[in-house]
Amino acid sequence: MKERFLGEIIKQRRQELGITQAELCEGICEPPTLSRIENKKQTPTRNVLNALLQRLGISDDRFYAALTAEELRINELCKEITSNNVNYEKAVACKKEDIRKETLELHNELRKLMDPNDKDMEQFIVRSRVLLGGENGNYSPDEKIKLLTGALKLTHQSFNADNIETGLFTFDEIKMINQIAMAYSEKGDSEYAISIWEKLLSNINIRFEQIVPSRTSKELVLYAIAREYLIIGDYKKALVHAREGQDIAVSYGIYRHLPGNTIIMAECEHQLGNDARGKELFTEALYLARVIVDKSNEVVASDALKEYYGIDL
Repeated sequence: MKERFLGEIIKQRRQELGITQAELCEGICEPPTLSRIENKKQTPTRNVLNALLQRLGISDDRFYAALTAEELRINELCKEITSNNVNYEKAVACKKEDIRKETLELHNELRKLMDPNDKDMEQFIVRSRVLLGGENGNYSPDEKIKLLTGALKLTHQSFNADNIETGLFTFDEIKMINQIAMAYSEKGDSEYAISIWEKLLSNINIRFEQIVPSRTSKELVLYAIAREYLIIGDYKKALVHAREGQDIAVSYGIYRHLPGNTIIMAECEHQLGNDARGKELFTEALYLARVIVDKSNEVVASDALKEYYGIDL
């Protein structure tokens, strides 16, 4: 697709959805800028293009924008930080501090290169900080909610966790809302956390029906809500969401939460009295975790097999 058609695509999709220019570009760019983009008088930067397309429910991997050397380095840093975020979640406790320190250094390098007014990059850094913690260690749940809500309001001034279902969110903003729900879970407010996840799933299903789930973080949200239902003992609902998450993971080759989803399914089957199936799933989860070097879930699956079935693998 040639760049000169991007404005037409954006304008057509916006009009199909009945969205004004101001609604679409809130927190991304000014309405006059969007008007110039739609009328082919200005080519958007990569970040602006991606954010607009995602809000419109269009897959951004079908298009491209030319990158400068500085933008290439920023892109590389974002990939390194994302990789470290994933490794941090999978690491055992003794390895986490080294990953955290390295990632905070990458944050500093990214800040030196990025435009200080780049709201998308600011949100990206906040998401990583909430996961890893700051210079003085982990944030409390209330601190996480404050940081994430503040970052979301950079692009959605009137953001409210009660009005998620109809919001025009980018993929990264979906991840931030997921983190807000996780923070409420940490506080012990499972009911409110689940309500956020249910609304977020509804938003994803409605707005991104034509985009593969691996791009929209649907599997991430399904894993989170399945885990929460498991925590409160609603094993049947946990199974439904974990199975859907597993199906997406296998169908689209996204394995980050596959061991975790399998463990949730195994625990549910065990609690529901289906021990043969539970043992089978815990065994699968153990080997899956070993294959993708997910040390945290490897320990969980191994301990469950020992405790429930006396099996040491």
